[in-house]
Amino acid sequence: MAEPSIPPDEELAALYATGALSEAQRAAVEARLEQGDSELAEMIGRYSRSTEALSEAADPIDPPPSIKSSLMARVRADVAANDEPFFFQLAQSAQWEEIGIVGARARTLFVDRERGIKTFLLRLEAGSEVPPHPHHAAEECYVIEGDIVTSGRRLGPGDYLRASAGTMHDATHTRNGCLLLITAGIDEHD
Repeated sequence: MAEPSIPPDEELAALYATGALSEAQRAAVEARLEQGDSELAEMIGRYSRSTEALSEAADPIDPPPSIKSSLMARVRADVAANDEPFFFQLAQSAQWEEIGIVGARARTLFVDRERGIKTFLLRLEAGSEVPPHPHHAAEECYVIEGDIVTSGRRLGPGDYLRASAGTMHDATHTRNGCLLLITAGIDEHD
């Protein structure tokens, strides 16, 4: 089993306080707390108090039906995937989502919370660009169709790239559009 990706302490404390870490990351934080890491404990305490204050100050709202439906489908798929020896996601029921980058959509295939990774398809339209971003965990990218230019290299169908944990990924762009299969840390693209 791969070691969990551990973000910098300040980020780690915030993620711990909000319950946003994978099980492996949470266990690593708790091990540090048991060893007496008082700085980390203090940061977690600060974020926990802030989180509690925010949750008390906010009025609950119902999400729009489309968001609630999409989220519940992902939760059901995640639960079903963990209960079954095989997990299938058929193309005709696929849900592609906008990811906040012009010309880019993603389709989550599987989220493995135990290992702290997710597998997804990324479709970029011609001329699209993914901005530079850090990798807290290793990222693997397989080009299914089209082209990408990243880290000074042009990749085409069948080409593969692995970015190690702790690296900074340059801007990635496509001239003609592409479809990529990516495996990355859960926090990398969420």
